Amino acid sequence: MMEVIYKKFAVEHGLKLGTPIAFSLRRYEKEIDRLDQWCNTHINTMFQLLTHEKSQLTQRFFEEVAVQVRKTFEHANRDAESWLKAIMAPMEIQIREHQIQLKRRLESIKRIHQATDTLEERIEELVHVENGLVSQKQALTEIGTGVGDVLRRAVSIEEVRSAA
Repeated sequence: MMEVIYKKFAVEHGLKLGTPIAFSLRRYEKEIDRLDQWCNTHINTMFQLLTHEKSQLTQRFFEEVAVQVRKTFEHANRDAESWLKAIMAPMEIQIREHQIQLKRRLESIKRIHQATDTLEERIEELVHVENGLVSQKQALTEIGTGVGDVLRRAVSIEEVRSAA
């Protein structure tokens, strides 16, 4: 089941995971079977049922069998939890790394967006400066034309005076 989850996770999210560690409850099953067999040979016999009271058999069962079964289930539960943590650790690491990369990309996009805003503002400033320079150039051209006209008139007047 975990192999399928690992593969699905790798396909859906594009993250690389190794093969998960296998987990088996076989040894716990064997221990429960051993306790069951012991119970059948030591408690559930006709001799035991005839020679001991029901309360004694029940107490003996709980002292010898139920306690062992409970310990076996506790060990199985602890081992299963440890196994699950070991299995989930690679996925959690991959997710954290992917999340860090996504945060970095988001920050880069934010910086690009801010730079774009700043660039647009700078372009507006430069267009305003360009418009001012174009206006100044037109004014200087008009002044230059006016000065040229005045100089031509002055030269024409000098020529007329010199000719006269």
